[in-house]
Amino acid sequence: MSEDIINEILNNPTLLDKITSVISERIKNDIILQRLTKLEESVVTLAKVVQENNQQIASVWKKLGDIENEIGKIYRLLEEHSKRIEELAKRVEEHSKILEEHSKRIEELTKRVEEHSRILEEHSKRIEELTRRVEELAKRIEEHSKILEEHSKRIEELAKRVEEHSKILEEHSKRIEELTKRVEEHSRILEEHSKRIEELTRRVEELAKRIEEHSKILEEHSKRIEELTKAFLKLKVSFESFTSRAGIHVQRTLMELYKEALKLHGVDPSSVKHGYIVDEVGVIEKGRKFEVDFYETNDEIRLFEVKNLGDTDGIEQLIVRKKILESKGTKKQIKMYLVCNSIPKKVLLKAKKEGIIVIAGDVLGERKRLNY
Repeated sequence: MSEDIINEILNNPTLLDKITSVISERIKNDIILQRLTKLEESVVTLAKVVQENNQQIASVWKKLGDIENEIGKIYRLLEEHSKRIEELAKRVEEHSKILEEHSKRIEELTKRVEEHSRILEEHSKRIEELTRRVEELAKRIEEHSKILEEHSKRIEELAKRVEEHSKILEEHSKRIEELTKRVEEHSRILEEHSKRIEELTRRVEELAKRIEEHSKILEEHSKRIEELTKAFLKLKVSFESFTSRAGIHVQRTLMELYKEALKLHGVDPSSVKHGYIVDEVGVIEKGRKFEVDFYETNDEIRLFEVKNLGDTDGIEQLIVRKKILESKGTKKQIKMYLVCNSIPKKVLLKAKKEGIIVIAGDVLGERKRLNY
């Protein structure tokens, strides 16, 4: 059916003209509408572009103002640069002078380089000689390689010996096992010793208890010594008038008064002797005799100076007697004792510096009374 309709239309030219006219008008209308819509869109875009261009023009004017300011700055900079260029020109002139000097130096250096080239030629000759020597060394190395081969043979022999030594070490290991057994026996013995040590520690504890008892006894003795010192201080009044060296009887009395204090230093007053020593060498005066109170043992000699008031004279007398004894060649240790009823603090300090042991009932210049 459709083919028949098409054939009729094609065979009828009037229908074709009408149909084509209608279709062409519709196509034209569609084209016009499309163009109008495009024109509207282009007009809108042009309006937007115009607005943007106006904004850009305003910004361009602002930028032109900024550019003018920058151009002014550039002119200023150009002026400064021109001044600097003038300064640089002066420096270039100076550098040109320096370059002339450098050129002269370069000429001198070229001469030196020529000399160095000659030296290098000499060195090349020496290098040739060294190469010859290296060849000789290579020959020697070959000889050494042969020697190394001989050493390798010897090393093989040593390896065999090492095997023999390993066998010997096995024997030693057996001996070590025997020694370990002996060590175990020694450990048993050590255990027995440890038991004995425990017994000794018990005995030490018992001794510590005894020492505590002795300390209590010593405290009682200290109390008694304090009582005796008080008694000695009462007797001090009767000796205040004596300022020079006391007589023999007074010495014995003072020694007895300070008997307990002397015993603390291991001195028995009854064993102190009175005698004379002669200055045979001339320490003070050759041939002069000096009285001396002394106590002599196998190891040491103790010198005593007994005075009511301890003073520097007593210290000097002890030092003089010590020097005279030393001049006689004695090898014994000499100790000096100053026994006095009272002594000033300054004299006490001086005596201590000289190594003198001071035994006194009162130290003048101090509140408390002490024995030294």
